[in-house]
Amino acid sequence: MKKWLIKKKILVGSYVLALGVNLLPSISFPDFNMDLWWIDAGLFFSIVIVALMGWHIVNSEGLWSEWLATLGALASLFNGFAYTHIQLRAIATPLYIGFVTPLFGFNKFLEWRYGKFSNLMAIGYVLLLMIRLIVRRKREKQAVESDSC
Repeated sequence: MKKWLIKKKILVGSYVLALGVNLLPSISFPDFNMDLWWIDAGLFFSIVIVALMGWHIVNSEGLWSEWLATLGALASLFNGFAYTHIQLRAIATPLYIGFVTPLFGFNKFLEWRYGKFSNLMAIGYVLLLMIRLIVRRKREKQAVESDSC
């Protein structure tokens, strides 16, 4: 239990760092000139997410990674759609800040608009979810095969 508490603190700390660093550039894009610091914060957060998801896959613990990937994908897709519809922006803005902003430093290389970048982040979250589900299915299949022997 203590290991998970440490990992949770690392996840929350990296999220707060990435969110705090990337909030100003994500709100004022394309007028804000981003530096490598913003990329580093997003890269650190994405490495922490992938590492913790891998740790959970190896240890078969919890469904938090599936929920995180599903929520991230849905929120990012909704943001990509809401970007073109003014009526939905009030709902999409908190989702954008929560799921897309921590990774906004990567947009320094792409320089895409909000909607297109949100859709790219949705693809990333979907890939994480697919990897998690494929590994879980293989584990369940191996468990059934080992029980039948």
